[in-house]
Amino acid sequence: IGLIKLSEPVKPAFDGQVYTINSACMPTKDIVNENDEDALFSGFGAVDAYAKIQSDVLRKTRITIMGHQKCMDQIKYDKVPENMCATENEHSICNGDSGSPLVQLDGNRAVVIAIAGGSDPDDKDLGLCSAGFLYFTRVSMFIDWISDTMKFVPPIHVDPAPPPTPTKEVKGVASHSHAIPHQMVLFANLVAFLITFVVYFNGQSNGAEQTNYEYYTSGGIKSGLGANTEQFTLNGKQITLFSGSLHYFRLPAQYWKDRLLKFRAAGLNTVQSYVAWNIHEDIPGQFDFETGFRNLREFLKAVKEADMFFWIRIGPYINAEWEFGGFPGWLLRDPNMKLHSNYKPYLNAVETYFKKVLALIDEFQFQKGGPIIALQFENEFRGIRSPEAQEYFDLMKNTIDKSGFKELLTNCDPFDSPAQAVKTIQKGCK
Repeated sequence: IGLIKLSEPVKPAFDGQVYTINSACMPTKDIVNENDEDALFSGFGAVDAYAKIQSDVLRKTRITIMGHQKCMDQIKYDKVPENMCATENEHSICNGDSGSPLVQLDGNRAVVIAIAGGSDPDDKDLGLCSAGFLYFTRVSMFIDWISDTMKFVPPIHVDPAPPPTPTKEVKGVASHSHAIPHQMVLFANLVAFLITFVVYFNGQSNGAEQTNYEYYTSGGIKSGLGANTEQFTLNGKQITLFSGSLHYFRLPAQYWKDRLLKFRAAGLNTVQSYVAWNIHEDIPGQFDFETGFRNLREFLKAVKEADMFFWIRIGPYINAEWEFGGFPGWLLRDPNMKLHSNYKPYLNAVETYFKKVLALIDEFQFQKGGPIIALQFENEFRGIRSPEAQEYFDLMKNTIDKSGFKELLTNCDPFDSPAQAVKTIQKGCK
């Protein structure tokens, strides 16, 4: 199941005889059919198992949905409640129909109850054009997720779709009685199964567009990212973090905007990146946060311009399959150097680096109007298990606190269970 956010509502289109574009409704929560039922399937798939060309008109056929328990008893693969099983009547769905809608009528409402997934994997030669057993994804199982994702956008009333117009049967599967230009029908089908039943419009009741920042900062910024309940909150409002990694130092600066916009278009609202110490201080005491791909300040500006939040991971160790895990090579000029420790020259170098980074990112904190909602220090340390390790973590934590950084602090440690991690976590972190 996916969500597409439109810049404006889709308007129904009527050619005088049939609706070429119209809305379909979402099901009510947790609809599970106990008995076999008929449903209507439509798509642009091939008309037979061996056809090389997709249909250029929208076609439909009636299939029979199995009762849920019967489905679970007979299904060979993926026995999960999200699945819905069906069998063909006179015709089947075919290659190219994946993701298309399965619809039932509820009075004068067309309800999208499922989207096409596949067929019995044993039918390798036929692909989706199975002789019998078909798999669908049950939409009603995702109502909570759809509602949570759409929560900050007021509902928009859409008039229910009228009953379908009369159709005629054609060889292979049934088609609409009127030939409609391929591009128009393709869009109509897309509207039917993806947009009008899971779309949330890009506007408020007054028609104005609302960005992430407009929503999460409306009424003034009083708090940052919170993790004190089962659900993250940002400025007191629930938020689900859809995040991806984009390491700015691995990409030419001229590509940052393009990649961030693609992240946003994919539905992400957060991006995270390490800060690689060794590219910013390759000579002791000489920092470069301004040249090309090292320009962290410009990257942070680009993150906010893309309407995304930022989770910064400053190390000093980052791993990330990066040279020396992000440590500057000059640390090893000291023959007694002990990394990840309370060795005084190491602590001094870390403190100097932290102060430089923290001063740079201070203005970019969310609570100051910037994109940074969280900060991770150290990485994969495997817990604070000794007084020496505690001294090292205290140095990092105290340096962060003294800098005035107020956003959520996190650790990232590999453990077999959360319970083990909690025992060794740095105080003041989540």
